[in-house]
Amino acid sequence: MKVRFYANIFLTFFLLAVIGCSKTESRLIGKWQNTKMQEVVEFRNDKSGVFDVVGAPPVPFKWSVMQDDGIKLDFVVMGTPKVLMGKLDKGLFILEGNQMEATYRKLDN
Repeated sequence: MKVRFYANIFLTFFLLAVIGCSKTESRLIGKWQNTKMQEVVEFRNDKSGVFDVVGAPPVPFKWSVMQDDGIKLDFVVMGTPKVLMGKLDKGLFILEGNQMEATYRKLDN
């Protein structure tokens, strides 16, 4: 009886964790427009994405959702691995790195 009780509690917390992650992921998937410049960031279902800036070559990246719901972007610039961190906040995607911050609004698909 005790084992079943603890198994049910574990299963409940596990499902809540999975649902929480998938909620962040599902809100992130799609294209996001930078609010200050001609740049679009696209997040794809396969955890890949691309920075597309007018007049520059696209920069591919891999993304993941962290335990704190932060979003980690891994990419390479001129052979050097880089990492940026972002978050979803009030319908905006906020990207932080190099003591700078960029804000994006989701485009209608």
